[in-house]
Amino acid sequence: MNKILLIIVLLYLSLLSSCNILRYGKIDESKINLSSDVLEVGEPENLGAAINTEDLELAPIISPDGKTLYFVRQEKRPLISLLPSYQHIWYAELDSNGNFQQAQEIGKPLNGDKHPSAVVSVLPDGNSMLVAYVYDNEKAIKNGFSMTYKQDDSTWSTPKEVVIENFYNNSFFYSASLASNGKILFLSLNRNDSYGGLDLYVSFLKKNGEWTKPKNMGANINTKYNEETPFLAADEVTLYFSSNGHPGYGENDIFVSKRLDDSWQNWSEPVNLGPKINTRQWDAYFTIPASGDYAYFVSSRIDGKGYNDIYRAKLPTELRPEPVVLVYGKVINKNTNQPIEAEIIYEKLSSGEIVGYARSNPKTGEYKIALPANEKSSFRAESKGFIAINENLDLIDNKEYIELNRDLNLVQIEKGQTIRINNIFFNTGKAELLSESYPELNRLVEFLKGNPSITIKILGHTDNVGKAEDNLILSNERAEAVKNYIISKGINSSRITTEGYGFTKPIATNETEEGRALNRRVEFQIVTY
Repeated sequence: MNKILLIIVLLYLSLLSSCNILRYGKIDESKINLSSDVLEVGEPENLGAAINTEDLELAPIISPDGKTLYFVRQEKRPLISLLPSYQHIWYAELDSNGNFQQAQEIGKPLNGDKHPSAVVSVLPDGNSMLVAYVYDNEKAIKNGFSMTYKQDDSTWSTPKEVVIENFYNNSFFYSASLASNGKILFLSLNRNDSYGGLDLYVSFLKKNGEWTKPKNMGANINTKYNEETPFLAADEVTLYFSSNGHPGYGENDIFVSKRLDDSWQNWSEPVNLGPKINTRQWDAYFTIPASGDYAYFVSSRIDGKGYNDIYRAKLPTELRPEPVVLVYGKVINKNTNQPIEAEIIYEKLSSGEIVGYARSNPKTGEYKIALPANEKSSFRAESKGFIAINENLDLIDNKEYIELNRDLNLVQIEKGQTIRINNIFFNTGKAELLSESYPELNRLVEFLKGNPSITIKILGHTDNVGKAEDNLILSNERAEAVKNYIISKGINSSRITTEGYGFTKPIATNETEEGRALNRRVEFQIVTY
């Protein structure tokens, strides 16, 4: 950063609190859009000496599981100093008592001696992170964004540039946030179609791994002043951001708005988060875990340890996002029980539409994903040389935040392996495939197309309800239904045989409904490879 420009930036920050008095004078609360729910916000808590210092603490990002806080620390230098002051990434872990342990630097390759660094977003898996700046090897060389992935317990990969179509910014300042599904990027930029200063934009992940041209989020959100530090909650509906354009209490206030449709330009009127969160000072960088219970934010209020400190406050239920389910577990080799590095893919069960991606830890196999409520979702792990076994969850009636443990099994591709096709659905006692089965069977079709030497046998099984001969017929018919669907998608019939076993090969007890559900299954076995 140019030294003169750095001095100007620091001077700008030092004048913010005095400027708000000149600009706003007496606060007219009648113009502030408030909800009665803001009265229930807990008292803000300074995170204390483990996190905050006399230097500048900025840009907090709480991991979706609420257990790790990432933030930026910038050494505060006198304005007469010509020595550059670099921002570096720090992080702290939450202990069992709900307190953060002493913060520590994240180290190389993210931090460097002579370049700035900052975390933008952490995905629910805890293994994927969007950071600010574009890196050349281990040095940040220009404005932009990059992805980095955890290599072990504490080491991250050299960040790789995130390519955004027609990316430019007419301002020195910018901020961003990546949605928890890894597919939606929010940007605070000044562009030629901006309403004023910094506007909020949205960009979408394309199939080639690049991102679409930033799309202005519209006049419900953006004003002739600045909108910045966006954060989309895990429900993919609730947006928090800071602004000095919407009526507020000080120089920069934090607001919440709800997405009303899929255009990403239709938003509810932003609601000010109230006087417990917002002050006459500069308040921004709002972030929450998937549970939505605590809000973390930056404020320059007078009780801080330095100019900017990080605070947290308990949110009432009414100001939290819509509930999600945090699914966690390990990706493991079903035969050896060893952890596997894999990509996690989750999608809508009804349509097969991919709604998000995650990665497992290469050392432990651990993963986490946040699934939205009001959906039936399926998810799986994919790794080269293995076949995924899909899982599904019916979250239609989910009304609160919960966490579920689900290990994901991968089966090595080899002769004799038998793999359960989990997301196959029939009406009770029938052999006609329901449409929800198609995405799963389409993946099996793609697997066979990609491995033309493989032949398989489809195996049908039932529970023990009803006559043995009826169940044997039904298991054969269901196996045949699966075979016919696969053939209809272009796979030669000579590569597929079928066999039904009725209820002669149970894998669980038939004394409970849960056991019977496990026994009602369709599998495929690799015959030749």
